[in-house]
Amino acid sequence: MLANKFISFIVSLLVISFCRVAKAQADSEIYWPYFNIPPLSISHEDGRFTGIGPELGTLLQAQMPEYGHRIIAASPLKIFQSVREGRHWILTGVLKNPIREKSLYYSELPCRMTWTILAVLRKGDRKYLTSKDLFRAEAALRDPKYRFGYVKGIDYGDLDSLVFNHVHSQALSFSSNDFEKLMELLTLKRIDFFFAGPLIADFILKDSKFSEQIEIVSCLEVPINPIYGYYAVPRTDWGRKVIAEIDSALESVIRSGEHKKLLQRWTPQQFREFFERDYKAGFEDPLVED
Repeated sequence: MLANKFISFIVSLLVISFCRVAKAQADSEIYWPYFNIPPLSISHEDGRFTGIGPELGTLLQAQMPEYGHRIIAASPLKIFQSVREGRHWILTGVLKNPIREKSLYYSELPCRMTWTILAVLRKGDRKYLTSKDLFRAEAALRDPKYRFGYVKGIDYGDLDSLVFNHVHSQALSFSSNDFEKLMELLTLKRIDFFFAGPLIADFILKDSKFSEQIEIVSCLEVPINPIYGYYAVPRTDWGRKVIAEIDSALESVIRSGEHKKLLQRWTPQQFREFFERDYKAGFEDPLVED
């Protein structure tokens, strides 16, 4: 009888120990999800990701060696859904908005910088261009026959409400998880326009086989302003702990100058005149204030 009780006691201890070890291992695993949105993240056929997000992530991961870091591919919708469910995922370059703040903790400093969104059209399509070659985004989105393409889960900044209303109306629109697919749809005349940030638009022009068939223009409704993206984690006890470590690692990378070099390398030539001013305002000045 005593032997059986002793065995049961040992088994119970082993089960408890195993559960604690399993929980500790789970808590030490961090997932960094990306999808193909060049040059913010660039997917390769072998499963690798390169680009601004993955490169910056590597710098931060080196300062967080106590964690097991896992790079995974996921769509924008899947990424936000998983974080709302409390999974141990770190989102890169997330724009702040009141709805997201209900389920996310953000880093104190931004991790990336871009500028106001641009319109991508077929070359020669002047239906919604002004005399100064500015795209009338609101008019285009209100036209039910002018076909719009979009990536699900993307935040369109100042145009977000217009895009939302368009997508949920009876207007023609096509969704994709990939900007390269939108490029293909545009050149095949399946869609008439889509929106992209300057970094994405510049990458499209340089690397796309369709670059001679498209035109990228500023939108009439949104003047050129910097837009900052942040790291984000689930609004949980785990997230509160991890975002503090992200803050520390990110500050270190910014102070070292590595962060600035990385962002500058990916900044389009036409936005270089804004880079120093906006980098100082978004990254360097807040550190001086601290």
